[in-house]
Amino acid sequence: MTKKEEDAYARGQETLANSLLSDLLPHLKDGKKELARAVLELNEVRASLHRLSKDLQCDNWSDNLALADVVTKYIKPAIDDIIHELSI
Repeated sequence: MTKKEEDAYARGQETLANSLLSDLLPHLKDGKKELARAVLELNEVRASLHRLSKDLQCDNWSDNLALADVVTKYIKPAIDDIIHELSI
């Protein structure tokens, strides 16, 4: 399996896990429900950052990287490069 295929498989598995977790929300008690919502929101933000990174051609970061690091180490430099090219 190629890296691209492995990544697509992993994304599919994550989508399935998120769907299952969403389906379970009504059945969870307060603390677990809040934790599940937080996990779903985190996964949604991470997916959005991957889409943005793909558009900016800087989607080579790992899912275990802190989101603040994704923004400062990958997305911001890509945006800075675009701004620099536009100002030349």
